[in-house]
Amino acid sequence: HPSKLAKGKASPLGRIGMAVGTQSDWRERPFTSIEEFLATGKTVKKSRFQEKEGFYDSLPSLIANQIIGMQPIQIGNLIRYAQGEEDGLSSILKSAGAHVSTAYGDKSKSKYRIPGLVPPKMRNIEFNKKPLKMRTNNLGLKSMGVK
Repeated sequence: HPSKLAKGKASPLGRIGMAVGTQSDWRERPFTSIEEFLATGKTVKKSRFQEKEGFYDSLPSLIANQIIGMQPIQIGNLIRYAQGEEDGLSSILKSAGAHVSTAYGDKSKSKYRIPGLVPPKMRNIEFNKKPLKMRTNNLGLKSMGVK
């Protein structure tokens, strides 16, 4: 769609103007509210079909999103890693110029997780409504499993 192309490829001032006008990023995902932004650090919602927040309620997310988007790729990836939006390996590979995409399967069917292979934002959730605990095997390696 031509308007999406213009929104993604416009000058910095043009991108800011289009983001303010549409209250969404270049992928049409709406910006998060102040509360959600402070709680999660996410600047945009997961889907373009989610409800848009009010202008002043989403203004901090819009500003943060535009600042991150104007940084060099390496700095932007570092910021996204610090926010928990990306894992370390993806950040390093994307900073080096590799095209990397990650898909996470249904975690509710898993019995065990391997720390480091789970995205940072998923590390503190529960599976099957049972809390996880850290276990150490006889080799001194740590793993997480269901109690």
